[in-house]
Amino acid sequence: MSAAGVARKSAPAGAGRLSAGVGWTIELRCLQLPVWGAADVPPTLDWCRQFVGGPVQLYELQSMDMQLLLHEEGKVLGMPLNRIASAIMQTDLMHQLGRPPLRSELDFVAGPALVLGGIARWT
Repeated sequence: MSAAGVARKSAPAGAGRLSAGVGWTIELRCLQLPVWGAADVPPTLDWCRQFVGGPVQLYELQSMDMQLLLHEEGKVLGMPLNRIASAIMQTDLMHQLGRPPLRSELDFVAGPALVLGGIARWT
């Protein structure tokens, strides 16, 4: 998305590290969130570790039938807030609860994140 919030297909951040499996990229200002769904196979654990820059945490987006891979220690390391991944996580929580989450139930994502969908999901 551009600063105005319009979705567009673009080269993801760190494009040299990404394989052809990355399709659409969601952007907000300087942050980008690649969506891996065009590939025949899920990304490998090693590739995901390299992409997020460390250990990987898997978050099931139950209401969306997708997965969110993020840096497991992003908050502890003081990585920047990933507003897009945080919004996706909060939207999923809202659908699970059937109501807007309470302030105490909210969480956020810090650092890089990757969305896995379709046959690219980890099993």
